[in-house]
Amino acid sequence: MRGAFQSASLSYWIGEELAGRNYMKQALAQAIDFAFGQADLHRLEANIMPENTASLAVAKSLGFRREGISPGYL
Repeated sequence: MRGAFQSASLSYWIGEELAGRNYMKQALAQAIDFAFGQADLHRLEANIMPENTASLAVAKSLGFRREGISPGYL
């Protein structure tokens, strides 16, 4: 979203055969660098299903914090 509040949301997925190899963390780190660098965003939101513990762990390791749940989102 552009305007006074520069923000974006992201979701991610990786195939089971590639999971656990650090690829997603590396890709998200690059996306975060782009978002707050070249794209000049103020906020980046990760949309993750609450039961997806692996994705939550990746997001947390990259500095995301849990702010709430949107039950009607998906």
